[in-house]
Amino acid sequence: MKINPENLLKVWKSKGQILEGIVNKVFKQDHIEEISAERMSICSSNLCGMYDPDGSSERAAVKGQPACAGCGCALELKTRCLSCHCHLKDINQHPLWEAVVSPAEETLLRERMTQPDGAQEDTATQG
Repeated sequence: MKINPENLLKVWKSKGQILEGIVNKVFKQDHIEEISAERMSICSSNLCGMYDPDGSSERAAVKGQPACAGCGCALELKTRCLSCHCHLKDINQHPLWEAVVSPAEETLLRERMTQPDGAQEDTATQG
């Protein structure tokens, strides 16, 4: 398997959002699945011309599954990432869908995800 260094760097920079997508895929919640289905419907409509149904584009990070040919993200994970937005926003165009959580909320979630069990309760009670 040949790895494109540009993709590898992008994946490393986005590891938190990729992890969020993986966690939300593994531990499914109805409201996240509804958001994902709505986003996937928008992407698969190919209004932007960047829908890659089989991940065959050069930029696709994961081959063999739906991806965004613009950013290369696997849509199965990106659409489940609540802090992610449509790639069009990254190229200064109107995005077809936005992040559901703000950057501040994302930071708080990431901090809580990295705290050991019990530490979350301690910080919540220290208020």
